[in-house]
Amino acid sequence: MKVLQRPLLDDIPTTSEREAFMVAARDSLATACPERLVLRGMVDPATLPDDALRKGVLTLIATGRDSWLMHTGREGEYGRLEFVIVGYVRLKGTDESTERLERTEAQLEHEVLQWVRDELKPAPLDAVYPLRCSYSGGLETPIGWFVMELEGHYV
Repeated sequence: MKVLQRPLLDDIPTTSEREAFMVAARDSLATACPERLVLRGMVDPATLPDDALRKGVLTLIATGRDSWLMHTGREGEYGRLEFVIVGYVRLKGTDESTERLERTEAQLEHEVLQWVRDELKPAPLDAVYPLRCSYSGGLETPIGWFVMELEGHYV
């Protein structure tokens, strides 16, 4: 079994709104999905422990930002942050049913959408909206994935 080794990033300050948003999103998603491994940044599923993949892994990646305030003296405040959540799953045993894989991906997606609908998100999160979602289509069975594009608003 491979052990997941991630560098410690506690020495990097979270003074930017973007970083504070992403940390709050990761932490609140981890609280909403306690059975899942929730990480930041792109992850190669081949480096993840098999048991984590079987339970489900969610990764958050910031992809862009726009719509800042344009008032004099408030330039660059608030705005929207675009990010993706990539979900990974692995079927149990030697099961390679693409139907089962699709259903497993759908369950993980459902949990993310429940988090989106949750009204009690910590600051600086305000509202999070799903924009679109792409699925693995069973191309890499027994590993499945989805990529959900989202937009977050700051408070």
